Amino acid sequence: MVYEGLTKKQEAKLFLAANRDRRAVKPYENFAVAVTAQEVEAVTINADVESCGLHVSSGTSKNGISAIQALKVVHGMRDPADGLLRKTLTTVLGAWGSDPTSWDGMMLRAVAIVIHRNWDTIDLPSLSLTLKQEPVGVWKDSAIKDTVSGGGSQSRSIPLANNIAYEYTVAFGPQHGPAFGPPKRRKTKTVTVAA
Repeated sequence: MVYEGLTKKQEAKLFLAANRDRRAVKPYENFAVAVTAQEVEAVTINADVESCGLHVSSGTSKNGISAIQALKVVHGMRDPADGLLRKTLTTVLGAWGSDPTSWDGMMLRAVAIVIHRNWDTIDLPSLSLTLKQEPVGVWKDSAIKDTVSGGGSQSRSIPLANNIAYEYTVAFGPQHGPAFGPPKRRKTKTVTVAA
């Protein structure tokens, strides 16, 4: 099929409709086209990321975030007008600067969970100082050990958020009050009783 006389926006929308669910299209390509098509979620995420001096990219780099799914999850946790995504990114920037490892999807989700759960009480500069204690990899390794079962980076973000909330509370609880992470998932064991 050939379409003539389409605007860029119309071309982008056609591209999305035809390619959104195809395996060959990478998340970044879908995101970039969604921005061109002026889809509200993508445009808002892109504006929030750029307002922090960063950009969405196809690969993680000094100021480039490729964790597009994490950006979408954080964006959807609260009303976008609240600025959770911007607060998350500036908190991570405050902790590790624009080091490429900062833009890990698991870490972005975990920091967003802590900020979201403690919206009215969390002190973001203190949260940055808490995070700065260890590099991203050390935080992640600790969280993976606390994970109930594999489950992907979304489920590992929960124990990571709990670890961050705990360390924040130890360091800054007397000053700012405790921080709370998400409820922990309980490990379940199936017990069979012999008759």
